[in-house]
Amino acid sequence: EIVRGVVAELSTITLWGYRGRESSRIIQLWVGLYFLIIYTTVLSVMIYKPEFFCDRSREYYESFLIRINLCAITSLCCGWISFLLFVYQIYFMEKFNFLSKIRTLGMSNHS
Repeated sequence: EIVRGVVAELSTITLWGYRGRESSRIIQLWVGLYFLIIYTTVLSVMIYKPEFFCDRSREYYESFLIRINLCAITSLCCGWISFLLFVYQIYFMEKFNFLSKIRTLGMSNHS
């Protein structure tokens, strides 16, 4: 079942295996952390050593460096922010979901 959960996490975020979303939080966290580490490593290499991704002899090398650095920095920032939101969604959304509490209060007032 663990293998099935890990394969489901690697394939798509909406497949949770037989354990269900709440029961597979540890698998979700580890797979998310794995992706964060991989993407952070690749994007850091793109920022600090862009010659791995483009030949210096090309005429558009300077403009490529500017664009690749901007894209890599933006992706890196968005990745870390989305990981924090992902952790919030996995562990704290049920406890601190104010919108569902407001909706529940609104429905109870209409009854």
